[in-house]
Amino acid sequence: MPGTPGRFYYVRKEGVSHLVHVHVCAEGHFQIAEILAFRDYLRAHPKQSEQYGHHKTKLASKFRNDNVGYMQGKEAVVAALIEKSATWTQSVEAR
Repeated sequence: MPGTPGRFYYVRKEGVSHLVHVHVCAEGHFQIAEILAFRDYLRAHPKQSEQYGHHKTKLASKFRNDNVGYMQGKEAVVAALIEKSATWTQSVEAR
């Protein structure tokens, strides 16, 4: 959600087009490992990444002017992916 302490969001737009949306965490933030595992999982699983991207694209269209609605619309998918990424990370680290 917006306003998470220690997390910062930066957007670069050109007109109405989003060019870049960057999330930054303060050093030592409690979610860093989770966020990096999520990133690494999506990089290692392109089909999951593509499905997540399609889901976000649909939500962005539906909630064009409603950031909270957009975030709520992806909450369940993100939670499932975080769970998968944690399990995957543990299995990779065990090797």
